[in-house]
Formats: sequence, C-alpha cells, structure tokens
Amino acid sequence: PDSLVMPSSGSELTLECRVYFTDYLAYGIDNLTILSLKQSWDSYFEIYDPKWGNPRNPLVTASGKEIVSGLDWSTNIDKNTWAHLKIVFDAEEAVTFYVDDVEISKVESTPPNYSRTNDWILTVGNVSGYIDEIRLSSIARLPEAEIPPEEPPITYLTAEDDTNTTDEDTSVS
Repeated sequence: PDSLVMPSSGSELTLECRVYFTDYLAYGIDNLTILSLKQSWDSYFEIYDPKWGNPRNPLVTASGKEIVSGLDWSTNIDKNTWAHLKIVFDAEEAVTFYVDDVEISKVESTPPNYSRTNDWILTVGNVSGYIDEIRLSSIARLPEAEIPPEEPPITYLTAEDDTNTTDEDTSVS
C-alpha cells in the first residue's frame, strides 16, 4: 500500500537498480522515463531521458528539483558497462544519487507532498540495454562506507584459552 511507500508523516526511501545502457532513446522524440516512482507532479523520484538533452544523457530529478544533470551523468555513467544506480531520500529530506555506491550528487530537496493519497506508480523502461535488480526500500540504504561502525564489543573471547577478557585486559595467556 501507498502508506508503506511514503507515509503521510514522511519517511526515508531508496529506489535502486542495476543498469546496462547501450544507447539513450529520447533525443528529438520525447521525454522518456527510464525509472520512476511517482505519485503526482510534486511527489516523485525519477531517472529520465530528456527530448532535447545537452549532452544527450538522462537526468535524475525529485519532486521538481534536478539532482543529476546530463553532464554529471555523462562523466559518471558509461554506456556498455553495468552500473548500480541508487536514489536515496533521507530523514533530513535530502536526495542523494549514487553510482556504484559513490555519491555523485546530494541536494536538499523539496519533500514529496505527504498529504497526497493517490497511488505511487513505479515505471521502468524506455531504454536500449538492460535494467535489473530493481529494489524499493522504505529506508535510506547508504553505501557500506557511510554506515557508522558499531561500538566495539566489550568482551572478547580468545581462541587459545577460551577465557573472557575485557577492553582493559586484552592480553592472551
């Protein structure tokens, strides 16, 4: 249900997939959606290929703001190569775009309109190439390098003597 995608109080969200582009199709034809999660004109996250893009590359937008330009796209995503693309909307209402877990752009975004009740629609297609492993999550899926490490354990078990030691005494007998 829509309330799980983006609750009325707001929520984190991640839309990600793996892509292999051989070409972009929109130039001179029409604006074409490649990957989109859209509720309305003011509530969406999308990768689309613009009709008159210069350079001729897709863009990433969210709720009316450009996250990644065609130029940024062309310097970070190659044709004929697999790439893992990720759009993350976080608790601070920023949208971050990652390619292969490397941050390309982070923009303080206009949040989706939380009062809307119409359905969220997932659109996939309009690509020459492949789109695989699409995942929609109701959390901000950050790259491993950005996840803060957990506190170190207080007690250690040594393999040699099976005795517990604390942080203060980490010597091995």
